[in-house]
Amino acid sequence: MNADAALKTDATTAEDAPVQIVVFSADARHARVIAKYQDGACMIFDDLEKTVQHLMDMEDERAVLVVDLLGFSGDGLDDLAESVAGHIPTIIICEAAQEPHLSETLLDAAFFVLHAPISKGTVKCIIDAAKKKAAKTRAAGAHYLKLLETLKQAETGKFVFRTLKEAETLARFLAYAFPDRAAAAKGLTELMRNAVEHGNLEIGFKEKARLMEDGMLNAEIERRLHNPAYAERCAEAVLARKPEGVYVIITDKGPGFQWSDFTKFSPARAAYKNGRGIQVARLTCFDKLAYNEAGNQVTAFSAAG
Repeated sequence: MNADAALKTDATTAEDAPVQIVVFSADARHARVIAKYQDGACMIFDDLEKTVQHLMDMEDERAVLVVDLLGFSGDGLDDLAESVAGHIPTIIICEAAQEPHLSETLLDAAFFVLHAPISKGTVKCIIDAAKKKAAKTRAAGAHYLKLLETLKQAETGKFVFRTLKEAETLARFLAYAFPDRAAAAKGLTELMRNAVEHGNLEIGFKEKARLMEDGMLNAEIERRLHNPAYAERCAEAVLARKPEGVYVIITDKGPGFQWSDFTKFSPARAAYKNGRGIQVARLTCFDKLAYNEAGNQVTAFSAAG
């Protein structure tokens, strides 16, 4: 069998493989009802952090996520959306009155938004459609996964990105070079989004908080991406594998920032939904995180396993 035939076989197998249904719900009874729609074949979580971690730990993209927001009033939905955006079909169940108050990040990640009350037939139909999309995504990803195997052998490489979508895709790709892929993907996504938002597009911390509160962050990002003052700016990520471990150096074209203020907890920022990404990356995702003096370059390092 030649290489092309092997890849085609892998893709066919991937498309035929079962798709996992992951359900987040603050209401255990409602979660069990959703599970019945799929004959109980679901992973059910009532904790957002555990949901995100489970999705990140999956070896490939063969899941559908059902996010049941009925009765939910907590935080963390943006983290969930960022972990699945663009590659895991996500179904949101909410009250009609809730939807205008959901973040753009979550809505942009949605495959479908269902308003309660909902019939069993409707939920099953939407989940089945999402499963078909997930299967096709996984099949198309068979070629991609083959390519990722070569990344594990790479000693160095330089990559450029301009948009948030490019940053998120590249972060997941580069994470395959790290001993802990899930942790690296989370940390690199935070750092590379920062390079776009705060670096190249110069959206400050308080400005981002205000835009998030008004539901205008994504619109402002798109506006600046097309603004001649920022449109030509690209950030870069350099991967380097050394005997001691893996490095990724991320550099943006912005003026920099006072990075030391964001590497530790600040009571002044506790009330804001943003501003914790660097601290999370430093404490939970990498062994070392170091900025240059200006703050427009950061080096993430993980020791060899």
